[in-house]
Amino acid sequence: MNWKVFITACISSAIISFPQNIIGCGPDADPYDYYTSFFHQNLPEANGYRPFYYTGYNFLYDINEPAPLTDLLAAEWTAYCTSPVKTADAKKLVNKFAWKDLNNLYNHIEKNQPLKIPDSVKQNSMTDYFMRTRDLEALGYILYAKQVEPYVTGGDGDWEVIKRDSIKMDRLIKNGRQLYTVAKKDLFKQKYVYQVLRLAHYSERYTDVINWYDAYASKTMANTVLQPMTLALKAGALFRYRLNPAGEVLEVLVTREINKLEEKYFTPALLKEKGGKPFYFVWTDADTDSIYTDAEKEIKELSVFLHDAAQSGKVNNAGLLETAAGYAAYMIKDYAKRRKIYCRCRKITTYQKVKDQLALTNLLITINEKDRIDAAFEEQLVPSLQWLEEKIQAEKPVTLDYHKVQQWRTIYRNLVGEILAKRYHQQGDLAKETLAIGAADWVMKGKSEYYGTMNGIEFLRNNLVSKDVEKLYALLDNKQPSTFESYIFARNAVTKKEVIDFAGTSYLREYDYSKAIEWFKRSADKKAIHKDPFTDILYDREEQLPVEKKYSTGKLAFATEMMKLEQQAKQPATLQGLIIKWHLACII
Repeated sequence: MNWKVFITACISSAIISFPQNIIGCGPDADPYDYYTSFFHQNLPEANGYRPFYYTGYNFLYDINEPAPLTDLLAAEWTAYCTSPVKTADAKKLVNKFAWKDLNNLYNHIEKNQPLKIPDSVKQNSMTDYFMRTRDLEALGYILYAKQVEPYVTGGDGDWEVIKRDSIKMDRLIKNGRQLYTVAKKDLFKQKYVYQVLRLAHYSERYTDVINWYDAYASKTMANTVLQPMTLALKAGALFRYRLNPAGEVLEVLVTREINKLEEKYFTPALLKEKGGKPFYFVWTDADTDSIYTDAEKEIKELSVFLHDAAQSGKVNNAGLLETAAGYAAYMIKDYAKRRKIYCRCRKITTYQKVKDQLALTNLLITINEKDRIDAAFEEQLVPSLQWLEEKIQAEKPVTLDYHKVQQWRTIYRNLVGEILAKRYHQQGDLAKETLAIGAADWVMKGKSEYYGTMNGIEFLRNNLVSKDVEKLYALLDNKQPSTFESYIFARNAVTKKEVIDFAGTSYLREYDYSKAIEWFKRSADKKAIHKDPFTDILYDREEQLPVEKKYSTGKLAFATEMMKLEQQAKQPATLQGLIIKWHLACII
């Protein structure tokens, strides 16, 4: 796999990787949290490429620009015109007012022709500026830009592809170059360069874009909003001829590929393992074996490619590529290869974010390679978990649409709720598995996108029998817990209170009424039940009967009555005893 093939494949696959199975009813998947990921998306230093970070549920990762261009341009025009021109008026005149009305204004100022414009245009403070100053150079540029606009962008809500007339665009290019030559102010020279390069770009005249940028833009010194966008047009033209392995976009593409493979391979692989609890909603097709198999081969090829690229000496951030190669090896459980890469990575000079990712991957390897999670290993885990907490505290949440993305928190959650929990499940320790899932609940508290389910408590209620509950309670009630146990107890949604509240119910399920009563007496959960469970009804129903409007009981009273009935049923066979046995059978 060479550079051109790799980068082309990365870009092309973005088109076909959008999930085809998300149409339907049910809760929406969080586009920033719907698969298990341990590879931080913000590793590249190329912050300007954030819209191209990976998510399969949005067209772009971040569809919002840091600041809308229309607002920036309006502010620039307001500063140019000075007070009393208002920014809102500048925005309307530049972006909303029709060309014919502004052309009429131009002719009125230049040739004293009758002013026939709508009141909304006439009363605009920027219109007043042009009337007072007769600044035809500025107004002339706006008219030219409005002529260019239909050929380089589409309007909001356009469904059809823009029809570009190459002949008209060529005429506008010639006109723009002439206007650049006669422009008096450097500000407008730069603006004309931008418009001319736009037209050339969308005419696919990439050589002209490069040549004209060097001939015109390099000679303008104005620091305008359009200056970096003009440079971006040259960059786009250069991209059409050569692919630079040292370009920062490569780092984004590498991270994208790793994230896509986490979705296509790593997440399904984890779901095949028993234990733990995913903390996200995702909709998948049943027939995904071919995707999974192909993704496994793709990971192997990618790992080799990234390692070779890192060793080539042609990339700027060899540490990131080597780290990604090691993480790819981890996903397919090639731990020996991962260890070799880890040793090489430590010798490469790189920035802190990549070092953090390397440390995280090494932690994942260490947990998975360990034969058994014992007390000694748990003690070794505490500093790593504390380090992850520090990363969470230091990471400022990023607001994207209605979501707050904080990836280190999600990574901590995935580590304890899936990786660590699965290891405890494999060794039959349901108590520790419950606490691992409860720790994942704890770290997600306050997250607005979190769906409200307390997975640890739900796991406790659905998976633990009374002996497991007793073991969990004994663990939580230990007066001399280990360092790890103290750490996990303090950061958990599953508390001693929750265990006590459920213990009675677990014994009730096993018909051990005496033990159920013992635990219900200790429980702080005194919720009233406003329905008589001992009422004989023809059809089962949840709603209250009319006679139950003032009725109230509780779990303790229910268990007590059940134990009483059970004892009566054990008495010598009498008609009453037979009736009680029948009654008990109906209740159970």
